[in-house]
Amino acid sequence: MARLLSRFEPNLRALRPQLGQDFDATGAKAERLLGWRPRPIERTLADTADSLLAHGVLRGG
Repeated sequence: MARLLSRFEPNLRALRPQLGQDFDATGAKAERLLGWRPRPIERTLADTADSLLAHGVLRGG
């Protein structure tokens, strides 16, 4: 679908060469060079929900 739409939508045209490619991104370099450790997904999701509630984006209940 994206390939078809890219023929008509100029904003998508630049993405056409990347369609179908597999990009494998990791944090390995940040871990190696900076000593960075990713946060557990459970903690990240809980913190995101807390922030959304605190800013009134979501309502608890």
